[in-house]
Amino acid sequence: MRFQPVCSIIFTMKVTISDIAKIAKCSVSTVSKALSDSSDLNVKTKEEILKYAVELGYNFSRKKANAKGKIAAFVQSTKVDTIRFEYQMLFNFNLVAGRNGYDVEIIQKNTSDHLWEYRHETEGKDYAGVFLLRTSDIERVREDILKSSLPIVAFDQEFDRENAASVGCDNACGIKLAVQHLVALGHKKIAFYGGSPTALVSIERKKSFILSMRANDITVYPELIAESNFSQNFAPYIIPDFIENGATAIVCASDLLAKYAVDEIVRNGLSVPNDISVVGFDNVPIAEEVGLTTVNQNIAEIGKSAFYLLDNLINGVPVNRLTFRPRLVVRQSTSKLLP
Repeated sequence: MRFQPVCSIIFTMKVTISDIAKIAKCSVSTVSKALSDSSDLNVKTKEEILKYAVELGYNFSRKKANAKGKIAAFVQSTKVDTIRFEYQMLFNFNLVAGRNGYDVEIIQKNTSDHLWEYRHETEGKDYAGVFLLRTSDIERVREDILKSSLPIVAFDQEFDRENAASVGCDNACGIKLAVQHLVALGHKKIAFYGGSPTALVSIERKKSFILSMRANDITVYPELIAESNFSQNFAPYIIPDFIENGATAIVCASDLLAKYAVDEIVRNGLSVPNDISVVGFDNVPIAEEVGLTTVNQNIAEIGKSAFYLLDNLINGVPVNRLTFRPRLVVRQSTSKLLP
């Protein structure tokens, strides 16, 4: 049975390598190699072990506890592949934080929870800073974050105050790469399947889609643009509309949306990529599993850099935003437009 994270956890108890080995059903030496990022293990094994380590709240510090202080890391997700995406980032954040003498306390909330109280979790605590992974409830806690003076680094979110920085990939560049790829394959009726209309990442990706289409002299059809909340529930309504309106390709704001799109295309009796090409964004593990062409974010480097940004803020060095250039990974979900 796979270990499943509960709805709301603040990890405080000491977790050992042996604990991780029991849950992961592997040897202690295998866990040790995974946590030290050894080249002796394949990527999939490392991902599984680091996921269990983060879920259990393993302390990645290589130094004595509280040598420099504690960092609160907020994680909010329920979708398995999004969790794996976030855990890879968090693992690398933890890795460098531990090597630099910080303890990282993971505060995990599922998106099905009621509003998680940022202020309640941070007020009166001795945190040196906060790392905030992306969350669908960001607008609900924005006011509390803006009022707080605690140093914070957020993934794919920006806060207009001192002691705040953001880290992420160049969303505009990523979507531009996706559009250029499809245009080069002969596609002109290209749809955009977006996420939450209030999330910064969704806003940036939708804007870039429209600008990239126009830059390539491709008509932007309003009926071929749709947004959701990254939920599978909207796919049965959105994708058939795209099909009915003649879309030959779809750019999706995430790999999960792309997976939903592929499933719905097949459910409607069509095939990918022969009838409709699909491009995702993020390069989470499911993208490789289903052969999805996607935009790859450098998650490992983003995680490490998030720590260095936060460390600067903690030490009074002003920083703002660090953006990584993504790259396109071409797989089987895209092909030339058939005559």
